[in-house]
Amino acid sequence: MTRLRIIISSLAALVLLSSSGAAQELIRRVQFAPGSNSAAFKGSVVRGERERFVLHGQAGQRLQIQISSREDNAVFTFLQPERKRWLQGAGDRDDAKQWSGTLPVSGEYLLSVASTRGNTSYKLIVSRQ
Repeated sequence: MTRLRIIISSLAALVLLSSSGAAQELIRRVQFAPGSNSAAFKGSVVRGERERFVLHGQAGQRLQIQISSREDNAVFTFLQPERKRWLQGAGDRDDAKQWSGTLPVSGEYLLSVASTRGNTSYKLIVSRQ
């Protein structure tokens, strides 16, 4: 009987560990192919969740970001490397669908895609200018 309890406890622990690992968030890296000035991504987001991208940018670099969706409900935010400030026009309350500007500092920027209502499938394009 004790051996059966050990086996059941071990299986329960294994299930808990595997399910917590499945919930880990995926962060994709924005990289430009050699000779290319743009990178495109397709994906989908469930309402209330975000899909995240990291982009290494240089101070003074000009970028353009565009997102589109058939339902017209995909938006993004764009955070500076210190993760304390959004870039103007791409903040948490802006419902940004496009942004262009000059990066103020060098570092790892965080781009988050979300939905304004319901689930959404999107196409995201990041371009260097």
